[in-house]
Order: sequence, then C-alpha cells, then structure tokens
Amino acid sequence: MGKKELILVVLLLTLVACTPQPDNTTMNLSVLESDIIQISTPEDTAEVPDITGEVVYETENKPEEVKVETVEIPEEYADITVKKFAIEGETIELKPQAIDYDGDEITYSFSEPFDDKGSWVTTEGDAGFYKVTITASDGKDTTSQDVLVVLLSSNKAPVLTCPEEISLKEGEDLFIECDATDNEGDDLVFEYSGWAASRVKMTGYNDAGTHMVYVTASDGKKSTKATIKVIVEDKNRLPVVKEFRTIRVTEGEMVKVVPEVTDEDTDDLTITFGDPLDENGEWETRMGDDGVYTAEVRVSDGKAIIEKTVEIVVGKLNSPPVLEEIADITVEEGETVRILAFATDPDGDDVVVRVIGWMDDLEYTTTYSDAGEYDVTVTASDGTLETSQDVHITVEDRNRPPVFRIPV
Repeated sequence: MGKKELILVVLLLTLVACTPQPDNTTMNLSVLESDIIQISTPEDTAEVPDITGEVVYETENKPEEVKVETVEIPEEYADITVKKFAIEGETIELKPQAIDYDGDEITYSFSEPFDDKGSWVTTEGDAGFYKVTITASDGKDTTSQDVLVVLLSSNKAPVLTCPEEISLKEGEDLFIECDATDNEGDDLVFEYSGWAASRVKMTGYNDAGTHMVYVTASDGKKSTKATIKVIVEDKNRLPVVKEFRTIRVTEGEMVKVVPEVTDEDTDDLTITFGDPLDENGEWETRMGDDGVYTAEVRVSDGKAIIEKTVEIVVGKLNSPPVLEEIADITVEEGETVRILAFATDPDGDDVVVRVIGWMDDLEYTTTYSDAGEYDVTVTASDGTLETSQDVHITVEDRNRPPVFRIPV
C-alpha cells in the first residue's frame, strides 16, 4: 500500500509553520497568506491523524474554508521524498537550490511539463501526479533530483442540465426542472431570474409569447448558468353567452333577440341567428304564426363557436266575432219583434249576443202603446273583443175597433 499524505487546504491563506506536538495528536499552525499544507503520516502506518479542535490563525483575515483531504500516493512514487503540491489552474514555479563547492555557475533544466525556467501554467483537468526531474549542471557534471508534483483538483463549477425549451398554455403553471451535480459534493443554491423569479410560476391569460428564464446553480465559489426558452401559447377563452329567457309575443308583433355576450380575450365576435330569426335576430310575426319556436343563436370569436337556443312563444291574436248584417225591422203594435242575430267567432270562442237600447233581449212583444221609431244595438262578444251593429225598429200604429160596454 502506498504512503498516505494528509492534505490540509486553507483557501486564501498559507501555512508558514506547522509544528507537530510530542503527543502527535495536536499541532500548532501559523497562517499568513496562500498555499497548501502537507502533513505526512509516519511511514510505518496508514493511519491518518485526526485534526480536531480549534485552529488559531495569526492574522486578521480568516480563511473562507478549511478543507481536509487524504491523498494516497501511488506506490510507484513512494520513494520520491520531495513533493510539491498545487491546485490545478495555478502556476507552479520550481525554484531549486543547489551548491557547487567549486564555485561554478549552476544551471537548471526541468522535465516536462515544466518549461526551461521551471514554470508550468496548469489548467483545469491537469489534476494528477507528475514525476518531474530537475537537473543541475555546472557545465561539466550534472546532478538530478526527482520531485513529485501533486496537482489537486480545483473546485469545479456545478454541472447544470436544464431543458432548452418549455412550452405550456396560458393559465398553466410553469415548473422548471433542472438536474445539477457538484463534483465536490457541495450544497448547491439555485437562483432564477428573467421572466421567472422562482422554480414555479403561475401564468396568466396575458402571458402568451416567448420568454427567457435564467437558472444559476452555485456552490458558493463557482456557478453555472443555463438559459431556458419558455413559450406560453395563447389559450382561447370561450365567449360567455347569457342564457335566454323565453320570449312571448302575439301574432303580428315583432320578435327581437339581443344576446348578452362577453369575451375575456376581447376578441371580435360574430353572432348569427337561425330560423325563424333574420340576420339581425328579428322576426315580424303574422296572423297564423301562433305556436312555439326554438331558434339557434351562434357566437364565434374566430376560434370557437358557442351555440345557444332561445324559445319563442307566439300567442294567437284574438279576432272579434263576426256579426251578420241585421236588417231593419217593422212590426205593428201587438206583434213580436224578433232580432235574428247570427254571430260566429274566427277563433272558435263562445259568443254571447246582447241587445242594448229600447229592447234588452232578442225578442219583444209590442203593446198598443209602442207605436214609434226605435234603435237598438246588437253586440256579439267573445269575452275579450266584441262586434256591434245598430238595428232600426219601426212599430206601426194598429187601429183597434170600438168596443161596446154593455151595462150590467
């Protein structure tokens, strides 16, 4: 098994002194600004000492995070005693120090990936173990030293996967479902901006159109942003047509239907009427049209049609009775006057005939004092309407012969 190294990473600050205590359980840390602390475990054990308790920083600045990682050195590199730790993305500068006892000038060369000046600008994805050979030369002889460069992974931005496009209809709720992971297992905070300020948004009937929503996932150090196109389709709201009451008219009267209609989308509405109504929703009834009718009324907003029906009751127009012509009558005193009144009703109603004037009935027996000219009115009524006719009656004087009175 390879030797394990305990790497204590203090972000933004650097350890300049790490002094293990005799009990090998505590250590004093003096921190200034920016590097990596390496604490090696004893060679004869794979145990990693616990680092617990309070850390005292000899600086006014406090680190944003103290992160403890264990790095297991591969066995092939176990014999390399000189190690250099860095985090990918940093520039590593190797500054070897060699002594030439002859006082000769020393030049250094470095194996890849370092340049001839001992510098390497690392990038994300370079994390790993690198055996670097540093060669010191005095122009005559060379000496080499292997250095193990341990390049730790830098904090990676969260991996955020969101749908490119979401479609829904007006009135529906927008739900934004994104998958996000963090290589370091950090807790992620999501932020929504643009058209939606949260993961869920209720749409209204004025939201039709294309909108952009931005989702940001952050681990507190790095963030990833995704853009979602939200297409809200127009949802037609049907016209609302108030129910019709039954329309009642009498033959000969005009029927006019006036629908009460509203449309929340303020669409232009087209109203059409079925028989017996005309294009304006009107019907001029005539005699003989009595009955019950059902007319259709259709309201269209150009996308949908609402159909309603209206009941029309046409009552029969009452016609007055028909009274046949009655001729003038001439009788002599003592005779009976008979008025021959013949009346009919077009509607089949019962007809009552009355006589008003000199007579109060259709027959009257005259007396010898009735000689003269008279006018009476004959009226035929169906209970609602009536028809009247004046009749002229002449009662002629009739001579009566003398009558003897024989005394007792």
